[in-house]
Amino acid sequence: MLRKLALALAAAALSLLAVELAVRVLDLRISSLHRGLLKLAALEVLDTQRNLLTASPGVDTLLFGHETHFNSLGVRDREPELPKPRGRFRIMLLGDSMVFGQGVAERDTVGEVLRTRLAGPRVDVVSAGIPGWNTLSEEQFLDKTAKLIEPDLVVLLYVENDNEPNDPFVRARQDPHGLGDALYRALLVRSRTFEWAAYVYRSRIAGADPAVGQQAARWGDLVAAQGPSFAPHDPGWIASSGALTRMAQALAQRRARLVVFLFDLGTIAPTAQIHARLAEFERSSGVAVFETRSFFGGRVPAALMNAPLVDPHPNAIGHQLLGEGIARTLQERGLLPR
Repeated sequence: MLRKLALALAAAALSLLAVELAVRVLDLRISSLHRGLLKLAALEVLDTQRNLLTASPGVDTLLFGHETHFNSLGVRDREPELPKPRGRFRIMLLGDSMVFGQGVAERDTVGEVLRTRLAGPRVDVVSAGIPGWNTLSEEQFLDKTAKLIEPDLVVLLYVENDNEPNDPFVRARQDPHGLGDALYRALLVRSRTFEWAAYVYRSRIAGADPAVGQQAARWGDLVAAQGPSFAPHDPGWIASSGALTRMAQALAQRRARLVVFLFDLGTIAPTAQIHARLAEFERSSGVAVFETRSFFGGRVPAALMNAPLVDPHPNAIGHQLLGEGIARTLQERGLLPR
């Protein structure tokens, strides 16, 4: 009896191994935006002291259909050289899912494009962005890592929802409670077969999770309660501009500086209040604010997106034009060492 049970277990294990090998050989990937967000949530860890979400350091996995590496800082980027080499001018690129590169390969992200354009022995780039971050998150990450990274210039990619309080998706707010949670996360990261099984179960069997819709509705109500976006008294903008001011002041104490780029594929109306608020912030703080709309050469915005109706994040071409535009601006405005 025990022998038959052992043979059955061995056969099941070999079958699963064969399926896993087949999935990897065929390179079957899940590119679902919703599934990617749920998987990211399972990988996130929360610094409760700072209310800062990053990913589990050192994880390599498929996310949004692409190979994704999270470095020791818990962000998607190569490992920074630490301590910073003597004489090195270091740029830190800060943002949210735009900097993360949601939906594109790591080699195509704006951080990699900027790194390639500015490559040299005297300049390097550290990129840090997590989907769902807002300006307060970026401030907390900078405060947490500035002493370690020692940036000379922080380039913050500001987006149209940086004044919003949080994102609509349920996030993992703590480490796994027990063995079951830890095993689930480990299998999700390491087994493509398990990930496909979880995806099929969620999307074809269990159906939509009502909690996700409820969370999105609560988030929408919270955003609406703030009133007109980027109005002078918008509490979200007040919090966001406060974070920008504190970042600029903290960097100045380190003899570094902050510059802001407003991400705009051509979808923000010229009359939108965000332009006025950022212009006021530039005048009052002395922090340079640059528009990016011209970087895209008047191209149709939809042609620069992953999927206009489902995932409007920039595609590889959008990232390339954005990175080249940022590099060009930094050079033309004398923000790089000569």
